[in-house]
Amino acid sequence: MQMSLRPAPPRRSLAPACRIIAGAGPAWLLRLGAERGGDRFPSRLAAAAAGTNLPLTCRQVNLPLQANLLPPPRCFFLASCIWRSVGPAAPRLPCCRSLQRKMVGIRDLPNDILLDLLSRVPGRDLVRSCRLVCLQWRELVDLATLWKRKCLREGFDPERPGRSVPDWKTFYFLCIMKRNLIRNPCGEDGFGSWEIEAHEGDKWRVEELPGARRRDFPHHPVPKYFVTSQGPCTKHQLITLRKEGYWDELMDETKPDIVVKDWFHCGCPCRYQLRVKLLSADFRVLQEFRPKDVIVEQCSDREWREVTYTFHKYPAGVRHLLFKHGGQGWYGVRITNSSVTLRPETGE
Repeated sequence: MQMSLRPAPPRRSLAPACRIIAGAGPAWLLRLGAERGGDRFPSRLAAAAAGTNLPLTCRQVNLPLQANLLPPPRCFFLASCIWRSVGPAAPRLPCCRSLQRKMVGIRDLPNDILLDLLSRVPGRDLVRSCRLVCLQWRELVDLATLWKRKCLREGFDPERPGRSVPDWKTFYFLCIMKRNLIRNPCGEDGFGSWEIEAHEGDKWRVEELPGARRRDFPHHPVPKYFVTSQGPCTKHQLITLRKEGYWDELMDETKPDIVVKDWFHCGCPCRYQLRVKLLSADFRVLQEFRPKDVIVEQCSDREWREVTYTFHKYPAGVRHLLFKHGGQGWYGVRITNSSVTLRPETGE
């Protein structure tokens, strides 16, 4: 292919070809050779197709007559040469490679597709990063539809079928944050994280399951347990909710359910006790779970028993939680697998 500069030929009627060139897509090239009226395609044709009135003083392109028989890549190259011949004042038609490189931006996607893409992003990144990109993304991140999709995608369904979820965003974060806030619940680290209050008689000790009574734990494997002595033995943990990731506004407005569980076993005459208190920032008691002490008066081979309670609709201002348990008995009370978890509250 050669390109040369030479004087402009006589003007010809370019209207038929201009109508074709002005159309979108490569179809206009199929009739190009038939309507150009000569074996040289004048650059004025491209200028007219672009809606300009440039004089015929630019370069011409020496190309074969059979433009309608060229394969698509060469047709695009032909179009590129034609537009380049017009000069810098006229718009340029991109070549084949430029058209292939052109891609749709993410902002051009429909909102439904954007929602599906955003639902695959981690929740914390959505709030801390994606929400700050632009106004459109902020509105999408704030939609309940997005957080409902994330919950269903990650398997966070309401525990009670048929009940509504007031806030899917809060529901999602409570689900991913749900964990046992009691540290060292089974004595694997000795008495680490526990504060000993009463330590009488033979004092607290840690044993491995199944222990002398040969009673395995009924659910998931629990390696060890705490044992009291014949004298009173108590211990506690203080949980600061803000340190665990539960912010003040969440505790005051959403008020997620606080579920408390503890497991104990008594083989001989013994006493078991459990106390759980919800405390304010200055450690005032806002609400308390104080069940009657469990007293076993005769020796028995009873299985492990579970004590559970849920704090629901508690007063605002809860900042700490005090978990305390213990007991006494001839051979002690066995205690293990204590737990405190926060879970979403579901409305009617």
